[in-house]
Amino acid sequence: MAHALSGKVVVAGIGHTAFGKHPGRSTVSLNVEAIRKALADAGIDKREVDGLMVKAPTSKFEMMYAQKLAEALGMQPRIGGVYDHGGASNISMISYATMAVE
Repeated sequence: MAHALSGKVVVAGIGHTAFGKHPGRSTVSLNVEAIRKALADAGIDKREVDGLMVKAPTSKFEMMYAQKLAEALGMQPRIGGVYDHGGASNISMISYATMAVE
């Protein structure tokens, strides 16, 4: 049985920072860099993005992490949050985003 959103939802762009230690860089600045690269890769302006779903860094807990990223990016998402499902966090966020589009 095919999923109802099959062919309707795509991962349009990807972005990441260089792998390794980044002394002097905050987790927010690293995530902002990766998000900007993903938006550029997708050819999407940040104003076209309605949602921001993130996994907070495990190395340093921070309250309201999604809000911090949204502010740093100058975004005002309609939906968002912080999702921590261990190793399943990425696929969980993709699933939630897919359902939000529906």
